[in-house]
Amino acid sequence: KVGFGNYTTPYLEAFLNTKRNENYSYGLHLKHLSSKNGPVLNSGVGENKVEAYATYIGDKVVVKGNAGFVRNRYNFYGYNHIESPVALDDTLKQFFNTININFAFENRNKKSDFNYNTSFNYYNFATLPNGWENEFFWKLASDYKLNDDMKVLLDGGVSYTDRTDSSSINRTLVLGKPALFWQVSDKLKVIGGINVAYANDTIIDYPKLHLYPRASVEY
Repeated sequence: KVGFGNYTTPYLEAFLNTKRNENYSYGLHLKHLSSKNGPVLNSGVGENKVEAYATYIGDKVVVKGNAGFVRNRYNFYGYNHIESPVALDDTLKQFFNTININFAFENRNKKSDFNYNTSFNYYNFATLPNGWENEFFWKLASDYKLNDDMKVLLDGGVSYTDRTDSSSINRTLVLGKPALFWQVSDKLKVIGGINVAYANDTIIDYPKLHLYPRASVEY
């Protein structure tokens, strides 16, 4: 896709993908959109994006992955243009950079006794002046068949986050969601279990371990 608009606004976007294949697919997404000027002085903006993604389908496992980078560029144009007719670019400039990386694995045969889907994720966000945050996150969803009517569910995850701007903070969160699934009848499904959460939060006198009931009925 190619375009051009007022305020000197070029637009470019492309999707590149492999042809259909029973074992794999991969592709690339590219985008640029910007305006040199705007209806207000120094109100130009810009967006640049690149993303790659791929899927591999093996005999027993399916592997998926993607990685992307997005940069959004802005200016602080809401100042008094009469008192400050000339503003330095460094005092106006602002950007937001975002990085995402994800890998996931799951079993291919969904009729097997044991099914799983697990993913590893990384997220980074950065901006001016010297502000940024990170997150590393692992997630699991799984079940094990006991018989035709019952199965054990085990979901969970681990998250580590840290943030820095005028101050710094970090936190680790561990989640576990064991439960029992029961197909009572063709129309009635019951899930019962417990949600366990542990967080080393910096709030003073706040309990780190939390237990919550997990229950649902579907009819």
